[in-house]
Amino acid sequence: MRLELKLNGTTLQLAQVAPNWCILMDAIDHPPCEAELVMYIDDHRETWQVKLPAGISKNSKRVNFVDS
Repeated sequence: MRLELKLNGTTLQLAQVAPNWCILMDAIDHPPCEAELVMYIDDHRETWQVKLPAGISKNSKRVNFVDS
């Protein structure tokens, strides 16, 4: 299984996803935006459109999101 967060042309690898937050492998700074969560399991790809109301801080790997 592979988890990704795609935003503004950048793909970030995820360590964990929960119903309203995720954990990044490597944190960056990014302002609030819309993004896409992507989960790959074998040959299956599932996506969810989300909003990051607080953006991302390089000081925390946890990112909160809401459904878009």
